[in-house]
Amino acid sequence: MRVAYVSGLGTVWGTYPPDILDREDAGTVAGGEAAMLETAFGLARRGHSVQVYFPGGEAQYHDVDFAPLDGRAYMSIGSGEFDAVVSWSDVGASLVAPSSTVNVFSQQLNHMPFNPIFWASVDAIVSPSNTHARYLASQAQGEWSQHCRWASMGAGVRPERYIGAGPAEARRHVVSYWSSPDRGLHHL
Repeated sequence: MRVAYVSGLGTVWGTYPPDILDREDAGTVAGGEAAMLETAFGLARRGHSVQVYFPGGEAQYHDVDFAPLDGRAYMSIGSGEFDAVVSWSDVGASLVAPSSTVNVFSQQLNHMPFNPIFWASVDAIVSPSNTHARYLASQAQGEWSQHCRWASMGAGVRPERYIGAGPAEARRHVVSYWSSPDRGLHHL
């Protein structure tokens, strides 16, 4: 399966390298970015072709291709070359994906778009925690939002990253650790 990941999460952290989760000197990202990267790498390990459009440069890491999130990304998504699009807080990617493409919207604890065209385009909403999913579902209004499937996926997809890492004050952070308690962050 050819899967496009689109990260609309870069406005907070700016640019970051694809290997940020494996480096101590690469800066900080939060749980949404960590979940995006980990699931992209996981799909590649399972044999899928994964293209991540994100706030960074062209690269390849863990068999995942990375490219800048710009107009070319939306043209590729709109062309139908992907079997699935997983958009992380980027409504634009969900709107340009063809109806033949599986369209997944992954959202943090932000407000959902009140746009009937968006809701008609999206097949599933994935949230990083049950707490977030309940809040987001409460924001979905109207008949047009009822056809979507809802799921939650904890951002703590690699608990070994946190277990035995020592107290937060004594180490550099690769993943910031604030959010709802059921988001896998209890491993910190």
